[in-house]
Amino acid sequence: MKRSRHWIAACVLAQLAPLLLGQTAVQADAASSQEDARYRQIDERLNDLTSELERTRGELTAAVDEIHQLRAELERTKAASAPDASAEIAAVKLSEEVARIREDQDAIQEQVKVHEQDKVETLSRYRLWINGLILFNAFANRGTVDIPDLANIALPVTSQAEDSAVGASVRQTILGVNANGPHLFGAQSSADLNMDFFSSEDAGSYPAASGSARIHTAHFKLEWPHDLIEVGFTEPLISPLSPTSYASVAQPPMSWAGNLSAWAPQIKFEHRLQLSDTNSMALEAGLWDAGYGGTNLYNYLPLPSDYESEKWPAVESHISWRAGADSRFQIGLGGYRGALKTKFGRTIPSWALSTDLSLRLLSKILIAGEFYRGSSLAGLGGGSHKDILIGTDPSTGAIRSIGLNAAGGWTQLKLNFSPVVEFNAAYGQDGGYGSDFRSLELTGTSNPISTLTRNQMVTGNFILRPKTYLVLSPEYRRILSGQLSGTSNVANLFTISAGYIF
Repeated sequence: MKRSRHWIAACVLAQLAPLLLGQTAVQADAASSQEDARYRQIDERLNDLTSELERTRGELTAAVDEIHQLRAELERTKAASAPDASAEIAAVKLSEEVARIREDQDAIQEQVKVHEQDKVETLSRYRLWINGLILFNAFANRGTVDIPDLANIALPVTSQAEDSAVGASVRQTILGVNANGPHLFGAQSSADLNMDFFSSEDAGSYPAASGSARIHTAHFKLEWPHDLIEVGFTEPLISPLSPTSYASVAQPPMSWAGNLSAWAPQIKFEHRLQLSDTNSMALEAGLWDAGYGGTNLYNYLPLPSDYESEKWPAVESHISWRAGADSRFQIGLGGYRGALKTKFGRTIPSWALSTDLSLRLLSKILIAGEFYRGSSLAGLGGGSHKDILIGTDPSTGAIRSIGLNAAGGWTQLKLNFSPVVEFNAAYGQDGGYGSDFRSLELTGTSNPISTLTRNQMVTGNFILRPKTYLVLSPEYRRILSGQLSGTSNVANLFTISAGYIF
């Protein structure tokens, strides 16, 4: 019985064996087909990469051959052409530029070294920069002037005054600090202070050449992307430009000869409008504390007018338009309104209207200037050193005071021959109205400033920068000061300035 069961099982296995073997073969064939497909894909990819590599290799070979051909052609061109004069000049200029770039790189490396050093710690914990100009001025004057080392007016020759002088001074040296502060109401705060040494009490003592320290300019700013609030000791809004001179640094060049830039305390607000990529406008308004004007001839003091009796200072405004890349063209209009009170108790208005212009031509020529018309402008650096005239009224015989009407301006031509050499020529004039002088019988005085009616100035200077931070500038200045009667006074001044900027 047991044998029968074994025989039956063997027969069943014999029947099923072909089926089992067939299924195994099918599975093996399917796996082999998948492997063959994957190998074919890999082979196709390798063939594609090989073809791409061959094409790239051919392009590189062609490029190398072309480079060799161009190089050979360039060598033949160099060998066939001899250098001309223009090429030599270009080579010299290139060498100068390379030397200047290397010098600038050395300066930058020195600045990097400074940044790597320990910084001066301030109470506010914010960064502080120290800068300035050590300036030496040597002068030779022909004619009598008000200030030997920085003349503004030509005076008559007298027995008490020499008609020539030679000397030197370092009083126009500038020392300054700049600082960035915290953000306030979304604005970046910053401040700067500059000191000079032009203040001295005794012109005949040794300190006259070295000078005493005084505030030159000072600013505190809150600046937004399009707005600015500034308080400080600075120039008026109506006169944003000044001629270029290293002989006149302690005061704006051409002061009392057409440049209304006397420094005084000021509060200023500015709003900037970007009209396009190359056009912008600026709207400015400010409060101005006019300084004492000119020489104390009549014992008068600045005083608010009726609406300013609420302790409001003078008001000023300015609007400017800039056009072109790097503000190639700029024009502005300004207005000023204040008041004075004489010793007789009369309030006299002080006002001015001004325009300023700057035009750059061919990147090497710059023409700039300012012009004004106003009254009682001595506090701004104009009006022939006088705000008012006091004299006898010819019709009534009474003592009367009037504001002196004045007009003037200046213009300058700047030529930038190279980054090392610059030339400036300027002319300025300030004058009081002759009708105002003739309307009164002025009290006789020996002070020539009281009868000064017109002041003209002509200047010319070269500014040489043999090194990035070194300055050498010879300058010639001619002053012609006209009197109410008689001949005008003339002075010729020669100045050599040497400075180190740090």
